[in-house]
Amino acid sequence: MTGPGTEKERGTQAQAAYGFAHVVSDVMTRSVATVGLRTAFKDVVRTPQARRVSALPVVDGSGRVAGVVSEAENRARRQQPGRGHGAGRRA
Repeated sequence: MTGPGTEKERGTQAQAAYGFAHVVSDVMTRSVATVGLRTAFKDVVRTPQARRVSALPVVDGSGRVAGVVSEAENRARRQQPGRGHGAGRRA
């Protein structure tokens, strides 16, 4: 996220507004579970449960993020079998 002011100034503003001075790196998960574009759907369902996360980044062969699949999308897919490839894509 970008905006006016230095990182320190933005941290001070956040502290004043929310009572804390965290930046994303203070609270992010460093050991990120990912899935590949060709990962089997059954594994996409199991991985968040095993890792206790609600969404997974989907990476391409170069390790670049191609999208995100969430627990809610998994649930919807299980309830609507036969949905076509890419049916849940957003622009």
